Amino acid sequence: MPDMPEPPPFDAIPPWEEDARVDTMPPAGFAAEKKTEPAVAVAPAAPAAPVAPQRPAATPAQQQETARIAAELGWDGHWPSLAASLALRGVAHQMAFQSELVRCEALNGGNVCFHLRIPLDTLRSSGSVEKLVAALSERFGKEIRVETELGAVADTANAVAEAERAERQRKAEQKMTSDPFVMTMMREFGATIVPGSIQAL
Repeated sequence: MPDMPEPPPFDAIPPWEEDARVDTMPPAGFAAEKKTEPAVAVAPAAPAAPVAPQRPAATPAQQQETARIAAELGWDGHWPSLAASLALRGVAHQMAFQSELVRCEALNGGNVCFHLRIPLDTLRSSGSVEKLVAALSERFGKEIRVETELGAVADTANAVAEAERAERQRKAEQKMTSDPFVMTMMREFGATIVPGSIQAL
């Protein structure tokens, strides 16, 4: 009796499965693509805006001198109103509009120096100080000097204008929301007022 071939080992792969395995295997040199998360670019932090330094307020004696000088000039001493009324344009107007009066100082010869505080050094550019000096001298009919310093400001024509604008806006919104027709539309039809759609005149 001829010798029979030995059966293949139990864990051997059948020929038909071997062919299928070869067909489905990736070609040589193929590397599986690694899934990676997209890189997120982190924007650099914006530089902080320069903060105007805090400056000491005028002393009581300086305040009294300012009030006395203002009375002699025939002026009520309210700098925001005076600054807004001056015939200035451009940077000179902005300097007057954004400046705060620290004090007035009497000079020899009856002249006066206005000490102003401004929030930005750029407001001194384009001859703005000289233009303000000319406007104040014309306003009071005498030689006026202007000295400026950098610092945080509060009592300015700009602050007054912003407060007045905010008050007009508040009144316009209040008038709209209390209008009978608007109230009816809101109550019966669920109408709403779009934020920012009301503009004060």
